[in-house]
Amino acid sequence: MAASSSTAAPWTELPDDLTVNILQRLDIADIVMGAQLVCSTWWRVCKNPAMWRMIELKLDGFEVDNFLNYIVQRSSQLLRLTLKTNYTIMTAEALKKLPQLEELHLITTHRLSPEDFETIGFACPLLKSLTYTNRWVSNDEYSLIRTRSSRCYQDIGFSQQAVAIANTMPNLRHLRLSGYFCLGNKGLEAILDGCTHLQLLHLGECPGFLPSALYKRCYEQIKEFSL
Repeated sequence: MAASSSTAAPWTELPDDLTVNILQRLDIADIVMGAQLVCSTWWRVCKNPAMWRMIELKLDGFEVDNFLNYIVQRSSQLLRLTLKTNYTIMTAEALKKLPQLEELHLITTHRLSPEDFETIGFACPLLKSLTYTNRWVSNDEYSLIRTRSSRCYQDIGFSQQAVAIANTMPNLRHLRLSGYFCLGNKGLEAILDGCTHLQLLHLGECPGFLPSALYKRCYEQIKEFSL
């Protein structure tokens, strides 16, 4: 005798935690555009905040702001976020909705201001790992950086972003900054003073020099320090 057409599909009877474990193995696009549309059970499971504790997004196009807001509004328990984008989106504002975030990795063409870093620090007090890579530098900025490379670490004007990190992210364990991020000596000292739990500090494409005393302090205080 043929099975009734109303018989539930076997996968809908799996425990929610097992279904979450399975669906988390899919790419985010496959979940949002495919899996959650399969059946009402998967739709319900995909709305479970447990599904969205770790996300890696590569956003491209004209709707990136809306898509990012869609994610953060439904993922208040998110622990790790890797965000790659070619557009200047309101990243810091969106992160206000992620108070439990512990890892944030930004690879972007958007140059974050000191106020942006302060917003991130205040919005995510549990943040332990921060990566910021600026993939785009204007010709004027590049010329200025190259011209001042010999005094970059001494120029307080370049250190405001680093000071913002030091003042608002005291729980950082890992910090990676690159993309001609000129933090200045005062900015670097502020990080060493303010982020006392720091175990890893990577400064990539940060032109300039370090005084021998500050260079020595970095190696003594930071377990993994690299330029």
